[in-house]
Amino acid sequence: MRILPLLVLAAATFADPWLPRVAQNFKQRPGAKIPLEWTVTPAGGFAPPRTTKGTLKFATGNRFRFDSDGLIAVCDGTTLWQWNGSTNQVLIHDAAKVDPASLPAGLLDAAMVGSETSATAVKEGSRSLEKLVLDNSRAPMSKFSGAWMWVDPSDMRPVRIEVEDQQGTRTTWNLLKITGWKAGPKDFVFAAPAGAEVVDLRK
Repeated sequence: MRILPLLVLAAATFADPWLPRVAQNFKQRPGAKIPLEWTVTPAGGFAPPRTTKGTLKFATGNRFRFDSDGLIAVCDGTTLWQWNGSTNQVLIHDAAKVDPASLPAGLLDAAMVGSETSATAVKEGSRSLEKLVLDNSRAPMSKFSGAWMWVDPSDMRPVRIEVEDQQGTRTTWNLLKITGWKAGPKDFVFAAPAGAEVVDLRK
C-alpha cells in the first residue's frame, strides 16, 4: 500500500525542471575555467561554419576573460576590452552597457537565470544528455529566435549552448570541461598588443 506514494514522489522528482538544478550546481563555483569551442554557422549554408577554440575564465562581480588566437575579451566588472586579431583593434566598452548575451560568459549567465520550456533525452555517442529548449521570451534571450542547452544529467553540467538569431545564423559554444578556478590579481587586467588601434567607446 506504500508503493503508490513512492511512485508519485519519483514521478514528481523526474518532472522537475533541469535548469534550476544546473544553475544551483554552478553557483557553488565562485570561479570557473572552461576550455571551449565557439562555432558560428551562417544562415542558408552559403558559407562554411567558423570555429574558434579558446578558454573562458570567470569569477564573481561580472569578471571574465576569454582568450583565443583571434579574439581576447576581458572584463573587470566595470570595463570590457575586446581585441580582434584580424584587425589588431581594441574596443573599450562600459561593461554595464554591453549586451550580456553577446559573449559566452554573459550568455551562460543569462541562460542560468532563465527557464526551460521543454527537455528531451538525447544520445551523443556514449553520452546521455538532456536537451533543453530555453525560454527566449524575455531579454536578453529575446534577441534570439531559438536557444538551447545540453546538460549532462550525471553531474548537472552544461556541455553546450546554442542560439539562433533572427536571420538564421547559429552560434554554438561547446563547453569541453568545467573546473573550479580562483582568479589572481592580474587575470582581469588587459594590455593592448603592440601596434593595436585602441577605440574607446565609453566616451
